Amino acid sequence: MSNTTSEKPDNILSLARKRDNFFTTTLVIIFLSLGLIGILNHEMWFDELQAWMIARDSSSINNLFQRTFRTLISIKFFPIINEVKHN
Repeated sequence: MSNTTSEKPDNILSLARKRDNFFTTTLVIIFLSLGLIGILNHEMWFDELQAWMIARDSSSINNLFQRTFRTLISIKFFPIINEVKHN
């Protein structure tokens, strides 16, 4: 009889953990799905478009440095140039 009483709390805890894992996994999937939908439907604003156009129009990294320092624009263009030049 002592075996059955010691097994019940373990089974209850196991079920609670499974339920919590399912709930957490479901929330993460919903969050990531909504985030992906938001990213795919995101309309670029002026500062984002400006960064893409400066990176696109730069012929080299040196040219990009000259453009960004001349126009006092932040360093956010450097990761974009790789994307623009390879697409």
